[in-house]
Amino acid sequence: MEHHRLSSHNRTNGTLPPRLRYATFEWDLGTLLLAASDHGLAVLSFARQPEEFLRNHPRKWQSISWEKDPWGLRNHSEALKEWLNTMEGEYPLPLDLRGSDFQQQVWGVLRSIPRGHVCTYAEVAWRIGRPHATRAVAQACAANSLALLVPCHRVIRSDGSLGGYRWGQKLKHLLLIRENQIQTRNQ
Repeated sequence: MEHHRLSSHNRTNGTLPPRLRYATFEWDLGTLLLAASDHGLAVLSFARQPEEFLRNHPRKWQSISWEKDPWGLRNHSEALKEWLNTMEGEYPLPLDLRGSDFQQQVWGVLRSIPRGHVCTYAEVAWRIGRPHATRAVAQACAANSLALLVPCHRVIRSDGSLGGYRWGQKLKHLLLIRENQIQTRNQ
């Protein structure tokens, strides 16, 4: 598999920024919440408001000040519109992806899974050199704050079933169908 250069600002201690600027973006599969720190895009989530994102993410996000700023995030909105057409390759603007060393390893593998392909949790664990860490891989997928850009929807169970997804198996299935359609169209 091709490995994409990790263009994110990594914070291995997981310390989050004190403030995020946010906006929403309408996509045909749902409303996306995007939020950026001074270092780059930190959140991309299927949510209409920060409160919806916060209900589904760890407490460490609770202390952040969220400021609505659609005008200030217009570059990210435009880049996201373009990226969603192919759902592949590097997102062109900086990312602020914060997590532990283990999470960063898992997220790096997820970003290397090509559009239209899937990988099992066990395969991800094997690729990071921790073959018995399948559950920890699933937890790292769940902790991902950059949906689509860190494509945890491309990870399935070893038995071929979809497995979990923060926004439900139906959306996970639709995302995989969409990627396969894009892949077929571009061949």
